[in-house]
Amino acid sequence: SLSLSTNQTDCNEQILFVSEPEQKTLINAQGLTLPTASSLHRWGLKRGASCNLCWKLRATLNHTLSGCTAALNQGRYTWRHNNGLECVRNDLKGMIAAANRKPIRTTHIPSISTSFVRANSKPKLEKKNAQANSLLDLANDWKLLIDIDNSLLFPSCTGIVTSQRPDIVIHFELQKIIIWGELTVPAERRLAEAAFIKWKRYLNLEIQLRAKAWRVHAFTWEIGYLGFPDYSVRRFFESWGSRTLDSNL
Repeated sequence: SLSLSTNQTDCNEQILFVSEPEQKTLINAQGLTLPTASSLHRWGLKRGASCNLCWKLRATLNHTLSGCTAALNQGRYTWRHNNGLECVRNDLKGMIAAANRKPIRTTHIPSISTSFVRANSKPKLEKKNAQANSLLDLANDWKLLIDIDNSLLFPSCTGIVTSQRPDIVIHFELQKIIIWGELTVPAERRLAEAAFIKWKRYLNLEIQLRAKAWRVHAFTWEIGYLGFPDYSVRRFFESWGSRTLDSNL
């Protein structure tokens, strides 16, 4: 419980698990008041508005957090992206381990005799068995791959040779099922655009796999660079049976 002397900042940190510097950064970023080079120049605190890393003439908030080529080459954006994967790594491993301990759920197929009904009688309604409510219920020998250190190799059992590496790949070779999720961390206003770009990037790979009789479940999931998860995060992880992952990001 919180003491009566606890201030608002302390409450936010305890309730939202966000540190004071992170709170300030988030609030200022939303209000376009972060001390970027462009803002400092506008406030009269900096002679020019150029980026200190790539020397672009106008270093806006979007440039600083998403568009600086020097920051990209230095791995700063990659570090932020990989932290998103780190947030869910242990949860995913636990979900895969739990799924592999369960029997496979299959759709019940009634006997053909139940299709015939005697004259002047009502058909009996047969209770349906529990059906799969998660993609992980379709198999129980999943293999999980997460591309955090750029070492992921696309599963060779698919018969596809490719240099493409979705961020998260799970597959079940026996039933030829593959699921992947590609994470993007764009500006919040570009969430839909980023999802389309990533979907298009992996479309040809999906077509090749389907041609080899693989069942493909391809997802993109986006988290804005201010930390706000898109609905695609919930959609991706709920397809695995999770109800809590997106709230942990």
